[in-house]
Amino acid sequence: MTLNLLKYTREGKDLFYTLDLKETEEYADNLGLGVTLMQLEEFFLDYLEPRKKELIKLYSEKNNLERIAFLSAKGLSKDNNWHFANQGEIIPIQKWINENDGKYKLLILNVDNLNQDEICSRKSIVMAPYSKVSLNILETGFPNTELFVPKTGYLDVYSIDSELEKLRK
Repeated sequence: MTLNLLKYTREGKDLFYTLDLKETEEYADNLGLGVTLMQLEEFFLDYLEPRKKELIKLYSEKNNLERIAFLSAKGLSKDNNWHFANQGEIIPIQKWINENDGKYKLLILNVDNLNQDEICSRKSIVMAPYSKVSLNILETGFPNTELFVPKTGYLDVYSIDSELEKLRK
């Protein structure tokens, strides 16, 4: 099973997207892709809690990881696992994570996760939504995301401070 994704790169960030999205205005050309990438950065990163920003920074420095990768696709759940659709093929989200794990400091999933299916990674932090994703903040509010940190798991408001302490040492 091949991922067969398209890729747009700008300023240390890679946007992977499906062939299905290529047919939409936002992903049709470099202008649309540039605007879309700026919107994704704003949506997922600009409103991120300062402690989470610090955690990503410290983790990436400690693990010599740079760059950010986004995956944009239509999400679905199959057999209690999170997948995305690409040209009629159903692909596990975990497959994309595994292929990019350790190449980036942060993997951001711009993929609906209505069943709150879980993922994991061994080297890169993953920012995963636990609901519908829409760049229209008026439609869905600020992003409902969780951070998955390798060797730690999903962070919550209670565990982030202890994880920050470990990274500061």
